[in-house]
Amino acid sequence: MSYSLADLTLNQAIPEPPASGAELARLQLQHGVAAAERGDRAAAAKAFGAAMRLDPMQADAASNLAALCNIEGHLTQAEALCRAALQIAPDHVAALTNLGNALHGLGRHADAIAAFRAALTRAPQAADPLAGLGLSLQALGHMAPAIACFRAGVAATPACPVAHVNLAHGLLAAGQFDEGWAELEWRAAAPDRRKSVLPGAPWRGEPLYGRRVLVQEEGGYGDILQFARYVPLILQRGGHVVLRAHRPLLRLLGQLPGLEVVDVAAPLPRYDLRCSLLSLPRLFGTGLTSVPPPLPLQAAPDRVAAWRARIAPDGAFVVGLAWAGAPRLNDPEQAAMDRRRSMALADLAPLAGLANIRLVSLQNGAAAGQIASSGLPVFDAMTEMDDFADTAALAAACDLVISVDTAMLHLAGSLGRPVWLLDRYDGCWRWMKQRADSPWYPTLRLFRQPVPGDWPTVVADVAQALKDRISA
Repeated sequence: MSYSLADLTLNQAIPEPPASGAELARLQLQHGVAAAERGDRAAAAKAFGAAMRLDPMQADAASNLAALCNIEGHLTQAEALCRAALQIAPDHVAALTNLGNALHGLGRHADAIAAFRAALTRAPQAADPLAGLGLSLQALGHMAPAIACFRAGVAATPACPVAHVNLAHGLLAAGQFDEGWAELEWRAAAPDRRKSVLPGAPWRGEPLYGRRVLVQEEGGYGDILQFARYVPLILQRGGHVVLRAHRPLLRLLGQLPGLEVVDVAAPLPRYDLRCSLLSLPRLFGTGLTSVPPPLPLQAAPDRVAAWRARIAPDGAFVVGLAWAGAPRLNDPEQAAMDRRRSMALADLAPLAGLANIRLVSLQNGAAAGQIASSGLPVFDAMTEMDDFADTAALAAACDLVISVDTAMLHLAGSLGRPVWLLDRYDGCWRWMKQRADSPWYPTLRLFRQPVPGDWPTVVADVAQALKDRISA
């Protein structure tokens, strides 16, 4: 989602304070915009705050400070600042847009839609409120009008990669894969991606005749596990595949025949052609009915049996749990998404009350520390896991894996284990809308929040489904 900085040329019809204060406030506003444009958000916030103190009627400064608050995840403060700006200047398009962004982040999508529409009433072709309106409509599952907004955004800013990627995600979430994959190619033109493009000629899907294709990693562990399913298809084109991946995935992926896996931190290997991981669905013409099967990952049978004997020697039903993602605190937008997709282990307490159940932690990171304080009877051996190959054996020992939207979900799906996704209200495009299954993983069942933040309803539904499964 984009965040609007106010146009410095706006001439608001508002009462003027003494000339010296107004002039100094205008200078502070200019300093703040310059600092924001060079990425110094702390200096920008300081300057906008100074402008507001010098001139309490400075709507531009309040709106711009709200934009920074949105970026940093301070959504309640952003809402308050936008409403203050709109008290001064009711037609302030940037303030209306930033208000919509704050409300969207707070999960108040209907209110966000009203704010974006108010901005568009005043500026019908403005790209930022068009994007925001599309995202809020998509969050509510209104896919046709959301896609229409994204198309209007592309028409308004045809060279903007973000506008095209928004359209791509909307199309993919709606199951319109052909156009969606094509629009997703615009991600390579984003400023943060251009410098990461590897040298060499791109592979465009042609026969390979023994040439080496370097598949460049994208996203996190889960993205690599999900889209590495295309490696066997590249091999069928007669090539040798070199896949870049993060160290925890190397041993697991290295078991696949014909695939060379290299660490992203290592020097680039020799290759003839290159291809980005998420370009593979387009190159292979992936549609809803032609999604390739997951990677046929395997865990060592003796390791699986050993875990099973250690966890449930009495034959209890074993449920693996992953309840939180990686916070990615260096990326405010990703951190905000992670807060929405993650839950607390204590939220899963209803599962512990079911008969003949063994709960097993598959949780990495700081969230694993919740086990001790939760009081729940959760078997935890994650400190014994060195990488995904180790975790695969533990996950394969489970009768069922229940996970929020993390890499563990993709691991379980690739192992062919039954896996239940506990999904946030505004779920990722890959899980689509209005369906409880997935073309990406035949063993997946989806439980989505009925309203933003409503984990109790999701857990109650999962507990009932689990009870039914055990008693069947």
